[in-house]
Amino acid sequence: MSLLYRTMYEYSRVYEEVTLTEEGVYVKDQVPDEYGGSQMNVEIVHRVTMMDMTGYIEELRFENPIPKSKNGNTTSGQVLLDGDEILAGTGGSDPRTWTTRKNDTLTSNQKSLGDFHVALIKKDRETGGGNVL
Repeated sequence: MSLLYRTMYEYSRVYEEVTLTEEGVYVKDQVPDEYGGSQMNVEIVHRVTMMDMTGYIEELRFENPIPKSKNGNTTSGQVLLDGDEILAGTGGSDPRTWTTRKNDTLTSNQKSLGDFHVALIKKDRETGGGNVL
């Protein structure tokens, strides 16, 4: 392994489906009925978990615009990641849904190594070891 660089592989990504319009970003399927312009559904990536061949895990977190709800206001802030609440909201609108998708092109060895280390990180988080993954 070179000291100058490390080759990292995408282990997984956390994304949210939103609708882009000329008036801004909306929660998917919550564009106001009166809007008549163009729309495009896209995935916004919020996090990418990377790993190297030793199992070293690194998480990249991105700051994205908060999508609007059907009434045109910014959403409540509540976020569900794979069904679990990770950010509490103020109420009044549906929670935003973030989904984790694992990289399906990893070899079985890479996948096993990544699964093992991510499980350790999650266990550490459950026992108070920090805000990771």
